[in-house]
Amino acid sequence: MIFFWAVFWGAAGTLFSMALAARWGVVDRPGTLKIHALPVPRLGGLGIVLAFLALLPLPSWGAAGSLVMALVGVADDRWNLSPKHKLWGQLGGGLCLALPWILRGAPGTALIMLLVAVFLANAVNLLDGMDGLAAGVTTIGALGIALIHASRGLTTAVPLILAGASLGFLLWNLPPARTFMGDVGSLFLGGALAWQIGGVYSTDLSALLGCFFCVGVPCFDTLLGIARRMAAGRPVLSGDRDHFYDQLARRWHDQNRAVRAAWLLAAILALMGQGVAALPSGGALAVTAAVTVALGWISVTGGFVHPDGRGFRRSP
Repeated sequence: MIFFWAVFWGAAGTLFSMALAARWGVVDRPGTLKIHALPVPRLGGLGIVLAFLALLPLPSWGAAGSLVMALVGVADDRWNLSPKHKLWGQLGGGLCLALPWILRGAPGTALIMLLVAVFLANAVNLLDGMDGLAAGVTTIGALGIALIHASRGLTTAVPLILAGASLGFLLWNLPPARTFMGDVGSLFLGGALAWQIGGVYSTDLSALLGCFFCVGVPCFDTLLGIARRMAAGRPVLSGDRDHFYDQLARRWHDQNRAVRAAWLLAAILALMGQGVAALPSGGALAVTAAVTVALGWISVTGGFVHPDGRGFRRSP
C-alpha cells in the first residue's frame, strides 16, 4: 500500500514543484550539453522528496543525509553552485549517512559508506540525461533493493517509497518531459539508495552485492564515463554527450528506444541481483566479477569507450 501512496504523492508533489519552478525561474535551458529545444522546469525531483517526507516511517541519520543531498541539489538548481561547494555539500550528506557507523566505532565502514553515497549521488545525476531515464532506472533499482531487504527480514518501507515516488515523478517526465528532476532529485535518490544499500551491509556479502546489481546502470554509466574520458585524454570530471545512452540514441536515431534499453538493462541487473543475493558469498563474488568483466568487454568491443564510436582496434 505504501508504494501506491508514494506514487500518488510523487505525482502530486511533482505537479507542485513545477509551479514552484515556474515561480522561481528554475528552468533547464537549451545548451551545448542539452538535448531539449525548449526551457523545461528542472525542480521536479522536489516531488520525490516531498513524497518521501510525507510517508517516512521514522526519522534517522540515513534520512537526514538523503535530505542534505536534496538541499544541496535545490541550491544547485536555484543558484548553480560551484563544483567545489557542491562536493562539500555532498560530503556533508554522506557524513550524515555514515554517522551510525562512526558511532559504532567502525570508521572504515563509515568511510566506505561516505564514498558510496557521494559516488551514487553523482552517478544518478549523470544518468539524468534523457526524458524518463533516471526515474525509470531508479524505480526498478529501488524495487530490486526492496526485494532483497524482504529476503533478509529488513523493512521494505523506504525502498518502496523511493520506487513509488520515482514512478509518480516519471508520469510527468515521460517524453516529451513536462519537468526534469534536477539535482534535487538525482542527488537525493543517489544518497537514499546508498542509505538502503548500507542497510544490508551488516547482513551478508551476497545481499550487499545483490543491491549493487540493482543500481548497476548508474554505476556502469559512471565508470564507463571515467574510462571514456581517460581514453580520450580529457579531465575525468568534464562533461560530454557520449554516455552509453547517448551513443545508443545516435546509433538507433531514437532517444526513446535508448531509454527503454536502459530500463531493460536495469531490470535484467535487478533480477540478477536477486539471484546473487541468494548465492553463497563465494558464488556471489564470482558472478559479480564475471558480469563486471562482461560489461567491460562489451563496452570496449562495442565502441562505447572510444569517443569516435569505433570498437577497440589493435595497432598494426
